[in-house]
Amino acid sequence: MNYTILIADDEPEIRTLLRLYLENENYQIIEAENGKQALELLKKEHVDLCLLDIMMPEMDGYHVLQELRKTSNIPVMILSAKDADSEKILGLNLGADDYLAKPFNPLEAVARVNSNIRRFYALGTAELSSGMLTVRDLELDPEGCVLKKMENRLN
Repeated sequence: MNYTILIADDEPEIRTLLRLYLENENYQIIEAENGKQALELLKKEHVDLCLLDIMMPEMDGYHVLQELRKTSNIPVMILSAKDADSEKILGLNLGADDYLAKPFNPLEAVARVNSNIRRFYALGTAELSSGMLTVRDLELDPEGCVLKKMENRLN
């Protein structure tokens, strides 16, 4: 399966570098040069993972992340020149899954993307909605102790 990655960074050189390395791994790439554009793309395009710079014009990456987390739990990796521990902690506490300080090794960035994709999609995710726990094609009703798989009832 081809995954789509949004690279949101105001530096064209970084977007180009990441695009080259990630396309080599068969990822589909879309790009945003500012926070506002990133948020618009996240709303209208299917994105599997977001690489998000913090210091962008129009809307910074922290605000993009906060808005994204209101509706989505896709993996988000922050790429930032802000390398202080307090910045990393803030980004992770706001909902980022990973934080990579600039300058970075592009091979490490690709390895982290692969890791986040594998953890989130290949291993499955659990989602709790209206009291039901859903993982892939399984649905568990904890109150009724009923497990369903593809509409087949298992007790």
